[in-house]
Amino acid sequence: MTKSIVIVGGGPAGYVSAIRASQLGAKVTLIEKGPTLGGTCLNVGCVPSKALLMFSHYKHLLDHEFAKVGIDAQLKNFDFSRMQKEKSRIVETLTQGIAYLLKKNKIRHIQGEARFIAQKKLEVNEEVVEADYIILATGSQPISLPFFPIDEKRVLSSTGALALKEVPKHLLIIGAGVIGLEMGSVYRALGSKVTFIEFFSRIVPSFDTDVSQTMIEIMKERGIVFHLQTKVVKGSTSQDGVELICEGPDGQFTLDGDYVLQSIGRKPTTQGLSPEIGGIRLDSKGYIETGLDLQTNVSGVYAIGDVAVGPMLAHKASHEGIALVENLLQKSTHYNLFEVPNVIYTHPEVAHVGMTEEDLKKHNLPFKMGKFPLKANARGLVEGDLKGFVKVLVCQSTKRLMGATVVSMHASEMLPMFQLAISKKMTIDEIKHLMIAHPTLSEALVEAVLNAEGESLHF
Repeated sequence: MTKSIVIVGGGPAGYVSAIRASQLGAKVTLIEKGPTLGGTCLNVGCVPSKALLMFSHYKHLLDHEFAKVGIDAQLKNFDFSRMQKEKSRIVETLTQGIAYLLKKNKIRHIQGEARFIAQKKLEVNEEVVEADYIILATGSQPISLPFFPIDEKRVLSSTGALALKEVPKHLLIIGAGVIGLEMGSVYRALGSKVTFIEFFSRIVPSFDTDVSQTMIEIMKERGIVFHLQTKVVKGSTSQDGVELICEGPDGQFTLDGDYVLQSIGRKPTTQGLSPEIGGIRLDSKGYIETGLDLQTNVSGVYAIGDVAVGPMLAHKASHEGIALVENLLQKSTHYNLFEVPNVIYTHPEVAHVGMTEEDLKKHNLPFKMGKFPLKANARGLVEGDLKGFVKVLVCQSTKRLMGATVVSMHASEMLPMFQLAISKKMTIDEIKHLMIAHPTLSEALVEAVLNAEGESLHF
């Protein structure tokens, strides 16, 4: 008998699981309240930010790198509106592509906001929708300081920061996490003065300490200012800018800018869904509670992606959705949060998978560490990757790879080798004999593994 599935949310969790469920023979309905598919990631997150990161890096190369190799390419001016227009063209191309894929896979797409009217019963556009399975994939939204709400005019979320019509003279950023570093990199490369206010003692605190130290060095060299162990206690706006009153280790001080980006995290989106009417239980932070099988407390209702507990990452959301529908439709699939990669798409990039050194120490797990600098790699030297590195953490008893971090111009493309090694429980003896093409940055991956054994050939 054909199973029916209703999916609420057309982002990376929702549309990918819809396509996979249809491929497996289910009758699928996808409900998305927004005018376009792709969710936060495609419309106002991952994709547009990567476009601006790439475009702004072109300008950085022109301003700071070309002269080093004898290329006279002085940039007198640039058109920021054209940059924004090209970003929007890329986003539109991809959202239209998703709409095409839904039609190709015979998925019914309803534009409208779904809400529960009873257990396992939804209403959208005055139509009652039911199915064998309901999958909630409603995503997340930015968190705002309670005393200084986001207005997307002077006080921005990442959405507003991606849609500015001018390059800020001075951009203040509250929170030096992944989104903050990426947007700060964009606007610093475009000529803005950029100042961070970070509550913790180091930037990107969820990453390895070596990452925090290396990235703050690189960004300070580019003129970015950091106030660590500092909190914002008051904020105000005027027609021309913003003022923040901050409290740091040396007392209270004031910062003025023309825009401020609040980059202090995201929260699950459930408002409008009326989960309480559907009997759906939320935890204290607003996430939909699920078991390991991703089922909520209501039989036949599931939650995936940002609205469920776990890292708020598009690829995690997609793979979670694929695993769920394959298991629902009798195709057993393994899914492991330990194998989820995390990337900062700055220049250089940062990519990580598995456990950090801090994680292993916290859990009293004996390990060996191997590290290899990109300045000792031929391709790294050519690329100017002088502060980049590869770091691996190896279980002392089993010799299996437990975690890996890459800081490099192409870190996100290098990491999958380590992801595969962790997924397949490979030992470093199996990794270190891989033959890697020369000269490539990937040679550093094997060198780091060799270094964990004290056998590095080039360092």
